[in-house]
Amino acid sequence: GGHREAPLMKSFLTLALIIAIAHCVWTVTTPKVSHYFLDAKIRDMAAQGRLYNQHEMLNEIMRIVEEKNIPIEAKQIRFKKDGKKMRISVAYEQTVSVPFYTKTYAFTSQHTGIYDPKR
Repeated sequence: GGHREAPLMKSFLTLALIIAIAHCVWTVTTPKVSHYFLDAKIRDMAAQGRLYNQHEMLNEIMRIVEEKNIPIEAKQIRFKKDGKKMRISVAYEQTVSVPFYTKTYAFTSQHTGIYDPKR
């Protein structure tokens, strides 16, 4: 029965290749997706400076960082107060590697809002 195994082997290899390519695409695009979530959270926190104080903002941002495995430490997230305005910013790099391909992304996020917590 050598003839029946050849098409099966071919379809198995095709499937394995598709999975490998999908895994590579996933690995390479995940940091961009994670950054999108982080940027949205920072924008959100900057916009809600009447509801959250700086400590609470940092906790909320770090929750996303941990959830999405973003390579940032709390001290990299900068808060700059200017009167009643607060600018929240972060810059970081993330390197991804798949066979035959390595890419380093440089991400930055910066949002400003009114900072006037009522507590």
